[in-house]
Amino acid sequence: MLPQVGGARDRRGSRAAGGPARGGCSRAPNGRGRSLSPSEVAYPVPTVRTCVGCKSSGSPQDLVRLVVGPEGEVVADLAGGAFGRGAWVHPRTVCLEGAVKGGLSRGLKTKVTADPLQVTSTLREAAVRRTYSLLQAAERARLATVGTAALEDAERDDRVELLVLARDAKASADLSAVRRLGERGRVRFFKTKAELGAVFGRDELALVGLLSPDLAKEVSRMISVSELEEPGRAHRVTEVG
Repeated sequence: MLPQVGGARDRRGSRAAGGPARGGCSRAPNGRGRSLSPSEVAYPVPTVRTCVGCKSSGSPQDLVRLVVGPEGEVVADLAGGAFGRGAWVHPRTVCLEGAVKGGLSRGLKTKVTADPLQVTSTLREAAVRRTYSLLQAAERARLATVGTAALEDAERDDRVELLVLARDAKASADLSAVRRLGERGRVRFFKTKAELGAVFGRDELALVGLLSPDLAKEVSRMISVSELEEPGRAHRVTEVG
């Protein structure tokens, strides 16, 4: 079986960052396909943000943005484009727990009622939706290979930046092209064949290859957020800003 790989890597073998370059657009290799707009892939944000959970600073691509919804609920803004005041947090349990204990109210400057389980669930669901949206955008822009034959051709030409492989695609995991991509750190497991197929209007789909470095980084980041571990127990905390 092919081992789970932590994230995409560039062609020099270095691990890709959590998200795309600031303000960058993804273009098809060799000029083929349309460009994806920055709103489809990249964060139009400054280079440093502070986590409201652990108080350390970092790149926006290493954190996620939370905002308050119309009814006072915590909403994930993974594309970074929602209006209003936002709070940034590392997508990990310890930071989310710290955020709901006071960081969110201070960062959002308003009363927030939340618990780690609720916020984690919100982030995971939003990351899955954004991953689906990015995969669809990639296909429309001809920045994705869908299916085995197209993947093998693109891999032979070293054009595959990231392979999204269904978790139940055991036969596909044994393909030579898939194994080579795995050895180079370019494989992420995500959902099932039925769930991936539904994104593209098919009954089942085992794999999708991404041809854009920026898009590969953002999809890999979203998959990581979708895999956030749930806290051991949820405890409701009411904060006063």
